[in-house]
Amino acid sequence: MKTYGLRDIIGPIMVGPSSSHTAGALALASMARKLFGEQPERAVFTLYGSFAATGSGHGTDKALVAGDMAPTGLFLPPLGDASFQQLVDAYAQQVAGLEAAGVDLYVIETMISLSDARAAALAVRAVTDKPIFVTFACDGNGRSISGTDVTAALTALQDMGIDAFGLNCSTGAQMLPQLRRLRAYARVPLIAKPSAGLPVMVDGRAVYDCSPEVFAACVPAMLDSGVMIFGGCCGTTAAHIAALRRALYGGELPEGSRR
Repeated sequence: MKTYGLRDIIGPIMVGPSSSHTAGALALASMARKLFGEQPERAVFTLYGSFAATGSGHGTDKALVAGDMAPTGLFLPPLGDASFQQLVDAYAQQVAGLEAAGVDLYVIETMISLSDARAAALAVRAVTDKPIFVTFACDGNGRSISGTDVTAALTALQDMGIDAFGLNCSTGAQMLPQLRRLRAYARVPLIAKPSAGLPVMVDGRAVYDCSPEVFAACVPAMLDSGVMIFGGCCGTTAAHIAALRRALYGGELPEGSRR
């Protein structure tokens, strides 16, 4: 099998109309089939395999490797014309490749519809009992762009057997009120993965101006809100994650810890 690099996979897809999520999803499926015939999951394996080789299942305890799955960009009627089975099938192809690559857990993130989140969780659970973390992106009222309330999503998904639920892709301050709402309903650990502020366009590129110190300043309030799993989203760098670690542990991670 010819090995394709990450740029080979993503480059042609990015050329398409960025305003059409559906076109992007279909382009991804078409690209995978052109490169790998009727086994597009091989594309996922090629991209993830080298990373999974460093995970805990491959002789080291330094890190767990998560298989990341994002929105399909497809919607059920009346917002779109996709069927729920189409969503499940799309995620099942990703799961097949990620399982072959040897990931340790699954991160289903930046969800904007309950249908996508449910389909992704079902696709994972059809083949493995590895942990599933789900995070939604929402506005200040706790709703995604499809209208899903995050508390409703939490309630539905924790009954499906996911292992943790939370929010990503907004600032820490924006997340806090919704994390407090979620705590009242959560029977699974809560996740917070804030972005490094809001993007500002500078010379044609998005720049995030939230410093690592400001980014980590929300940690005490998030702990008080019941958050148990922390991370970073858009604009975060190694410096932001280091600041997050310092805020949680006051320095180096405790020996043997994976949090």
